[in-house]
Amino acid sequence: CKEEPLSKYSGLLNDPESVESARKTWRLALPDNVGLACYMENTDPNGEPILAAVNCTYIKKKCEEEVNVTGSKIQQIYATLNVVMNEKNAFEFLETDFLLSALGLYVLPSFRGHGLGL
Repeated sequence: CKEEPLSKYSGLLNDPESVESARKTWRLALPDNVGLACYMENTDPNGEPILAAVNCTYIKKKCEEEVNVTGSKIQQIYATLNVVMNEKNAFEFLETDFLLSALGLYVLPSFRGHGLGL
């Protein structure tokens, strides 16, 4: 997403190899069928719920190897995220072999600033 801060400020979209690597990573996550969606109630009783945000989530397994990404920009983003992830081993802390992890949250522009990503 061109508006996501890490992608925007790293110039990820200007690095075709990184873009393709990100696409491949997302394709690996999609078969888990555990994506999250956030809806707002529609004030019209006959209206459909209003989509506010979606998150590409997947099941991360303790015994699984990390995904190998290629492209300098996506590697830079993953290195940044790994600093946070390496602070504490979530598998050990939660005493589990499986975690729900995420690859990307997209909040529709009209819902930004409302804390949906917290």
